[in-house]
Amino acid sequence: AEKLRPRSLDEVVGQSQIQEQLRPILKQNHPVSMIFWGPPGSGKTTVAEILSTHFHANFIKLNAVESGSKLLKEIGEKARSDRLQFRSVTILFVDEIHRWNKAQQDILLPFIEKGDLILIGATTENPSYSLNRALLSRCRMIVFKNISDGDLKNLSNKAFLNFGLNLENVLDLEAQAYLISCAGGDARRLISTVESICGHL
Repeated sequence: AEKLRPRSLDEVVGQSQIQEQLRPILKQNHPVSMIFWGPPGSGKTTVAEILSTHFHANFIKLNAVESGSKLLKEIGEKARSDRLQFRSVTILFVDEIHRWNKAQQDILLPFIEKGDLILIGATTENPSYSLNRALLSRCRMIVFKNISDGDLKNLSNKAFLNFGLNLENVLDLEAQAYLISCAGGDARRLISTVESICGHL
């Protein structure tokens, strides 16, 4: 999965609407805080990493379940110090951000407002119900969608080629359709399944 991970926005599969929304941001000198809302395996983490690389930012990745209030404050203060001393940009990527309580969300507000850090939150839940208005008002909403069957088919081709194999030589048409169906629009699940198949050949 890591070998097939896109390194640029143009390589991201099945999210053309995301590419159109983000290209103007890439042309700016500084990123903006965003909430990525979409199903698992649709590219949320990948796009956050691409943005971080593009802006030469310090990239911090957290899972909301594992991040307490103390850690969040420390990250915000470190980001502020780095901005003031080195003019550096810090992007904080928070997976499952809908699991934060209101107090955790409020901790980062002053750091976001002053530009000390850029927040990119990823969620599979509707942010309007799971995040408070103060945080939402400071972030741009980016909606991801399930990867289409056609894009999953192309991705499966790349995955098999990574193992030196050809999709058509390994799976018949019925098996290919089943592979795509089992993925359910999730690129990560598809790649894991291909890895499992190749591991048994």
